[in-house]
Amino acid sequence: MSGWDDAALREVLDVNLKGVLSGLRHGSEHMSRGGTLVNTASFVGAALPVPIAVPYAAAKAGVVAAGRSAALLLAESGIDVYTLCPWIVDTPMVDRLTGGAPDDKAGFAAGFAPSGKLTTPDDVARTALDLLDGRLPATSGDAFLVDAEGSTTLLR
Repeated sequence: MSGWDDAALREVLDVNLKGVLSGLRHGSEHMSRGGTLVNTASFVGAALPVPIAVPYAAAKAGVVAAGRSAALLLAESGIDVYTLCPWIVDTPMVDRLTGGAPDDKAGFAAGFAPSGKLTTPDDVARTALDLLDGRLPATSGDAFLVDAEGSTTLLR
């Protein structure tokens, strides 16, 4: 834990938690007739502790908690709030963590994700669309783990 300096910690929290809180605030201000807000968190902090990512895990757990709390706060305004928590998504961040070789990325995903596969950005987008179109049964405040090929699990 001694490896985190205040600047790095502040950046992780600003990007991964404060940014989402700002999105909730600004988004809800523009929804006078109701609507839906969808946050993105991560499996880290929501479903599986990852000891090398404590500040990131804390921020992402905060996103899930913020989504649930905002859902209660905004219910009277007709605004639903959901949070998607993807497993290992094939992004430049995963490339940086693994070196980017397909076999290394696949091995990384196999170590975390229930499917053992990389989740794609399209998997996450399809899940968001299913949620918004009512094809994914949900109650405002729900958070979902999103795995490869759009497989979802409700977080309790």
